[in-house]
Amino acid sequence: GRFSMNENGELMSVEGHPVLDAGGAPIQLDPRNGPPKAGADGSLRQNEQLVGSIGLYNFDPGQNFVRYGNSGIVPARTPEPVTDRSDVGIAQGFVEESNVNPVLEMTRLIMVQR
Repeated sequence: GRFSMNENGELMSVEGHPVLDAGGAPIQLDPRNGPPKAGADGSLRQNEQLVGSIGLYNFDPGQNFVRYGNSGIVPARTPEPVTDRSDVGIAQGFVEESNVNPVLEMTRLIMVQR
């Protein structure tokens, strides 16, 4: 997702929701230390000092989860923090793309109409 630090040093999503650490607490930064840098493992640094870590969670949403906003999910069960981060990662400056190619899908839609 796209995150930014507000004037109070809170790391927020583009929709204004706090970004949580592995313990479920909102991430608090020091706005005087400049923008944070995210490592591939989710670590957050300001002025080369480790200041926190972005929480990564696994959960089975089941059938009773609630959607909100553009991409938010409230699971029916408590999510479990990811402890083995070897197969997941974070890339600063990138936004994950959709797994749909709109041009290809539009072409398929035209083919179906014929």
